[in-house]
Amino acid sequence: MGTATTTTELVEPPDLAHATRRTSERARGSGALIPLDTAVRQLPASGIPFLVRVSNEVQRKQPPSDPNRATGDPFTPPYEPDLFVGRLSATHVALLNKFNVLRDHLLLITRDWEEQSAMLTRADYEALLLGLAGLDGLAFYNGGAEAGASQPHKHLQLVPLPLADGAAGLPLDDVFARASWHGRIGQAPELPFAHRVMAFDRSWLDAPQTHAAVLEEAVEALWYDLGFDPRGERQPAPYNLLATRRWLWLVPRTIAGWRGLPVNALGYAGAMIAQDEAAYRYLQETGPLTLLADCAVATTERRD
Repeated sequence: MGTATTTTELVEPPDLAHATRRTSERARGSGALIPLDTAVRQLPASGIPFLVRVSNEVQRKQPPSDPNRATGDPFTPPYEPDLFVGRLSATHVALLNKFNVLRDHLLLITRDWEEQSAMLTRADYEALLLGLAGLDGLAFYNGGAEAGASQPHKHLQLVPLPLADGAAGLPLDDVFARASWHGRIGQAPELPFAHRVMAFDRSWLDAPQTHAAVLEEAVEALWYDLGFDPRGERQPAPYNLLATRRWLWLVPRTIAGWRGLPVNALGYAGAMIAQDEAAYRYLQETGPLTLLADCAVATTERRD
């Protein structure tokens, strides 16, 4: 078993994928990871190849047992050594998601306490770009409990693509490619809930520290086009923000799930989880798009 990375070690983007795999191997060997056992099924809806992971077990997250964690916040130091991947920047660290469903699932966590319902800062956008520069995947943010966040300490997340073995790209890739565009902002007619999408500029990954401000401005443009004012310290609504090296999109939210089917940002990337067979049958009967619409803001017209 390898030696844990120290909490002062900076992980540069070229080393992030390797450091993540190395840490995952260590964490699996030590038992630090507690993965949820699932079976992946494809559930097409309106031509979208939704991926549904159906749980094969009843498993509950247990609170930290470390007596030094008086606050119960697993995202504050001392970090669990076998889950610590490295320091991304002066403000963010990368940890493995202890209760993972997807392989090599990273959490990009603020080193100091910030609330998950606070607006993303330029430092958060820098962390997102640093993560995507180092790992070709899906970065996402669950803005508050109603958007699927399970921890109040601010953190973004990053998972490798594809989202399942044998899957081709992102389930929504073709949907976004058919979007109706107004300038640089798009809206996909097939998606029955409020959302906005923009092409992700891969040049942003060349200098994350510099382009964090550009990404911040791009996200603000998505908010404004949806009819929300993103200025202020608090988010204007619960929401999911998602980004790949191809797309950037935002979905305002209302509730975190329905009938035992939790919905976080991954749902709006085309990947869902059903806690048991009954939940999966309900999803089959109702349809993934109906569930996503029930948990989001109704479709909005473009703002001129």
